[in-house]
Amino acid sequence: MSSTNIVLSAEQRAAILTPGNLLVRAGAGSGKTEVLARRFVALIAGEIEGRQPLTPA
Repeated sequence: MSSTNIVLSAEQRAAILTPGNLLVRAGAGSGKTEVLARRFVALIAGEIEGRQPLTPA
């Protein structure tokens, strides 16, 4: 995966680091995919609390 220079807003950073379940609602082109991808990486890396994303419920 290549490195990106995308600057996140305060709201996007909060969405990435919020523990627990999260619903992301936003308009087209607002960065939803970037936020969800970074949140998934943060979950796997153990940077935020949550159920292990690759473990069955």
